[in-house]
Amino acid sequence: MNPKVERFNQEVKDKKIHIVGLSGSEGAAIARFLAGCGVRQIVGHDFQTPETFKDSFYQAHTSSHTAKDRQRAFKDLRNLPITIRFKDEYLKDVLEADIIFVSQNWFNYPANSPLMFKAGEKGIPFSNITQLYFQLAPGPVVGITGTKGKTTTANLLLEILNIRVKQSPAQPRAYISGNDRTRPQVLNELSKMGRDDVLILEISNRQLTDLGYSPHIGILTNISADHIKEHGSFDNYRLIKESLFAHQTSEDWAVINYDNSFAREIGSRLFSKVFPYSRQLEFTDQGAFLEIGGAKLETRRPARPSRPGGPSRPGSGRPELETRRPASGCPELETEKVVAVRDGVGEVLFGANDLKIPGAHNLENALAAASAALLLGVEPEAIKAGIKAFSGVKGRLEFVREVADRAGLAGRAGLAGVKYYNDLSSTTPASTIAALEAISGPIILIAGGDEKGGDFAELARAIKKKVKTVVLLPGTATDRLKAYLTDFDYLEVSDLPAAIKHTLDVSTPGDTVLLSPAGAYFAKRYVVGKEGFNRLVKRLRGDTKKHCNQPGQ
Repeated sequence: MNPKVERFNQEVKDKKIHIVGLSGSEGAAIARFLAGCGVRQIVGHDFQTPETFKDSFYQAHTSSHTAKDRQRAFKDLRNLPITIRFKDEYLKDVLEADIIFVSQNWFNYPANSPLMFKAGEKGIPFSNITQLYFQLAPGPVVGITGTKGKTTTANLLLEILNIRVKQSPAQPRAYISGNDRTRPQVLNELSKMGRDDVLILEISNRQLTDLGYSPHIGILTNISADHIKEHGSFDNYRLIKESLFAHQTSEDWAVINYDNSFAREIGSRLFSKVFPYSRQLEFTDQGAFLEIGGAKLETRRPARPSRPGGPSRPGSGRPELETRRPASGCPELETEKVVAVRDGVGEVLFGANDLKIPGAHNLENALAAASAALLLGVEPEAIKAGIKAFSGVKGRLEFVREVADRAGLAGRAGLAGVKYYNDLSSTTPASTIAALEAISGPIILIAGGDEKGGDFAELARAIKKKVKTVVLLPGTATDRLKAYLTDFDYLEVSDLPAAIKHTLDVSTPGDTVLLSPAGAYFAKRYVVGKEGFNRLVKRLRGDTKKHCNQPGQ
């Protein structure tokens, strides 16, 4: 058994522990874990009533569990020896707790503020699921943050590490959890993890708040405007992302996307070892990059900004020499290969055309995952095999179907050669822009939901360049976007079935229908508890073509 878990069990078994947000994926996982540790005094708090608690639990576990798994998990939760304080008794006796476990979003609910503030004044320690992972994981932790690309990067890395185990069963195992809502939490797996096993954590901005830990390998995929209302300013949001590296030592690694100016600025002032990656730069000392066959390269030595309060630390692993070149405009070329350099020695990891999932942003995600795998000691052969095997993450430019004939739904015309992609996880303008840029040919965009910051003017410009028509569902993001689409064709509908029905009327052979909301809470409003996008599309009548997994082909 993991000795860290054994010690934790002894420390907490007689504590009075309160959990805030029991129906959520984090709160429910913490409750199961603590009960398994033998804790006898657990109180769970939830906004819901006894009648709505089940529905709230199901919504929180929709992406990570099948219907049967949700039923089983809910039954297991209700059978735990814990006390539940529902809406009318919410936070009752919380000031009597020895430890309070909170969900990542607890501070955004006004009802939590008064009593939780008093608990802090009283000195009651707060904890959360992310801190538990860092405290109890016996082996290396890879933490991944960024505005976009976290989930894809994490799952790509998992694929690579799993391939390594398949090729050599004696290799360390890999586990994945954190903010990746497509997978269940793995707290209960901690007890069987070994000291060389790798824990991959997707870490959101909320989970970084007051975290107090840093991973052995931290990955920063990019930074763009998001969650501005929550943090008060973009500068505050950037500082939260940078805090992933705050507790790293000289033995730890920061894998940084140097194509993103905000991420690169952070990389320039870290004391941990920096391993940069880029599609637009080449590194001669340390880093991973896209090599274009036959390109004429111009080398330069970059400035090395000092960290505020002192000079840069010698030997930090920061790239000493870079090579700047034009950005690639065609990442599918066979001459383009991903090269990694360690201490001035380079080796090819994989070809750009080995990656099945489309888009320049996904090539960046692959660079990040491959870099982390290399730092974990994975051989290039396993990295390449993992990249080639990865077929994408559900709801992230996920190919659903191509209907090949003109039968359509109930005999309607206009569906020949129309491809449908589910990009439900794109909840910001920037991520929807990236999806649009990944697809060639005419696009019919389905979008909507609530805005949480971001540049809707830029999204409108991308729409006018790439999209033939937009179908919008209600929400504040829709209201923001419409202000920039006054001279563009769009239609407003009330629900997802109506949106898909409209695509039948306007689609022609060669079109792509893309669900990419650009706003938050789209799934909660229009998918959870209803018939989802994939199922609605698969109900469309017509032959299905074999798909090459590249949009526009």
